[in-house]
Amino acid sequence: LAALGHRVTVFCNTKPIRCADVDYMPLEMFRQYTEYTVHDVCIVQREPQLFSIHCRARLSILWCHDLALRRSDPLVKGAAWLYDKVAGLSEFMRDQYKEVYALPDEAVFLTRNGVDLATVAKVREKLVADAKVKRNPLALVCSARPERGADILLGEIMPRILKHEPNARLFLSTYNNPVEHLADFYGHCKGLSDRLGKSVTYLGHLTKEQLYEAYLLAGLYLYPTPSKLVPEFSEISCISLMETQACGLPTVSSACGALPETLAPGAGVLISEKVHTPQYYDAFAEAALLLMRDPEAWRAASAAGLERAAGLDWSGV
Repeated sequence: LAALGHRVTVFCNTKPIRCADVDYMPLEMFRQYTEYTVHDVCIVQREPQLFSIHCRARLSILWCHDLALRRSDPLVKGAAWLYDKVAGLSEFMRDQYKEVYALPDEAVFLTRNGVDLATVAKVREKLVADAKVKRNPLALVCSARPERGADILLGEIMPRILKHEPNARLFLSTYNNPVEHLADFYGHCKGLSDRLGKSVTYLGHLTKEQLYEAYLLAGLYLYPTPSKLVPEFSEISCISLMETQACGLPTVSSACGALPETLAPGAGVLISEKVHTPQYYDAFAEAALLLMRDPEAWRAASAAGLERAAGLDWSGV
């Protein structure tokens, strides 16, 4: 929006600062600003209760990033008279919001997430300059939150892959936002990882450039979801799969939620068997092994992802 010439102010957990033509302000100043400053558009992410009765925006949008939950119905509907539109990130998400919150068709409009393709290109060029562009087909990566499938990946998928490909290596990362009440689950995943020994490496919390470097050097992205811990979870978009495609990295995941919309046809394999069954685990491992061992299949999947990613820049949102 700033690049298009608009004046943009973002309220978040920050001190006042101006960066890349955007003003960032502390969240506690948001209500005062919206009540006393006439502005064209007010966008609230995730929290409908932040809309003010006296908001002086000409257009107000609730930009959602999570599954619609019936327990959130009072919040979403209670503030509905204060916002004009709900932004959904996929057809799956749009339909799910309409169903759970009984929203009319005209209340929800379809948009999408985006990827910073310029940063991907920058990292790719750096790897080329450093002569480090050779991928390792046996290097497998996952950067999802643990509660979205790490127990399946570590406890079921990797043992099956290692049985046939003992030199395979799994590299894990996630952002630094652990959930306190899931400490026991994180410990469970750590125990599963310890059983696999040197076959698993934790990369820690990565910057985007570090993450894209890992994607550009790896052979596959593995994302068996949902976890046994939260079996009702479904992706409503999945930026990670957008990023893997931008890095030409084929994916193996589940044919659920918005993932069939996000992953281009042929850019990997989406397993349609029922999750949390031996049939799913076997099919997932077989798909991964095929892409690890068949260079032609891998190149075709990589090309399909790159073609899709070319249209996923944020400028198109």
